[in-house]
Amino acid sequence: MMLKVLLFLVVCCVAAVWSAPKAPYDLNLADQLFEEFVVQHNKQYEHEEERQMRFNIFKDNLNLINQRNRNSKTATFGINRFTDMRLEEVLQKHTCLNYKSVTDDSCPPADFTPGSDPVPESFDWRDKKKVTAIKDQGQCGSCWAFSATGNLEGQYAIKHNELKAFSEQQLVDCDRNDHGCSGGFMGQAFNWLQDNGGIQSESDYPYKAKDGKCKFDKSKVVATVSGCVGFNGTDENVLKKILVSTGPLAIGVNAADFITYHGGVLEDCQGGDLNHGVLLVGYGKEDDVPYWIIKNSWGTGWGEDGYVRVQMYQNGCNLTGDIVSAIVN
Repeated sequence: MMLKVLLFLVVCCVAAVWSAPKAPYDLNLADQLFEEFVVQHNKQYEHEEERQMRFNIFKDNLNLINQRNRNSKTATFGINRFTDMRLEEVLQKHTCLNYKSVTDDSCPPADFTPGSDPVPESFDWRDKKKVTAIKDQGQCGSCWAFSATGNLEGQYAIKHNELKAFSEQQLVDCDRNDHGCSGGFMGQAFNWLQDNGGIQSESDYPYKAKDGKCKFDKSKVVATVSGCVGFNGTDENVLKKILVSTGPLAIGVNAADFITYHGGVLEDCQGGDLNHGVLLVGYGKEDDVPYWIIKNSWGTGWGEDGYVRVQMYQNGCNLTGDIVSAIVN
């Protein structure tokens, strides 16, 4: 009985860390906060003019964070490694998708008929050991590769009951359907893997966060792909059934509201153009607010140890705009 009480308290404390409202940042202490930020995130500026520019952006973002914390009922926002950057900079360097210039229709629509059986009230593929650890794409527009490998890792683990980390760098260097650190699409990555023999492990072809010469070795392939399917525009109730029956899904989102996110359930997430590839891994409910669980590729220092929860039934962040899954052999 005591163990159950302790476990309950631990869960409650963790939830409180993510959802507790944050006191406003005191702009009179902006100098001190900036110095702490520079040290914590090992920021290097080329000259004093750049440092001053970054400090001014930092102060603007403190104002934005304070405003978002005042307006949000279920999420908190705070200082992170992006706080000295403009929104456009973050989206350029740390996302990857550009649906203004092209539509990703690489995967044919799935033939999915939702059954009448109810889905669990909450579900998380991490609990099933089908999701690898959080990764970090760095200053490389390779989110498409991380979203794709996340889906591949889950599909492989479900089929073979073995969780392996796959190589994003192989896709960055070798996938000519896409553009390495300059962006790409998950469905196109699946097609390239299908046509070119499969994917190596992360340990055999480690991530470098920059474009490089292709070193693909077919003798070291650990998984192959026979196709992919799309679920674009799916109703969110149906999406729950797809997620439970299919596995973690590669999805596109508008990540503009992710930049200052710290924890809790992100409500009223901005829709519109998709600019970031992520992995949908589960769903749940907190204080009667239903949410999706999304794995990001910005390291464990962002969000909830690298994850974000987005309120359900709002098509938050336009998360139903591009949903794909590979078919793994």
